[in-house]
Amino acid sequence: MTFELGVYSFGNTPRLPDGSRGPTAQALRDVLEATQLADEVGLDFFGVGEHHMRAMPLSSPTSVVNAAAAVTHRIKLSIACCTPPNSPC
Repeated sequence: MTFELGVYSFGNTPRLPDGSRGPTAQALRDVLEATQLADEVGLDFFGVGEHHMRAMPLSSPTSVVNAAAAVTHRIKLSIACCTPPNSPC
């Protein structure tokens, strides 16, 4: 039996000093940076979740996983979750 360790992200948009949300592009850059860091430190898995709201703008995790595959070497990448808006879960 093997044990694998990983993380996931919904690509949260950063909060600006005034409390508003930062740009979606920054959320995408942050997820790609986190994916690279996870790969560099030796994690086994990185999942990208899909959500449809301003705070979590990654509505196409497949595209994000493809972009992450271009900048990582050994980590396993996957879509981690698909949550519709206003979901009770």
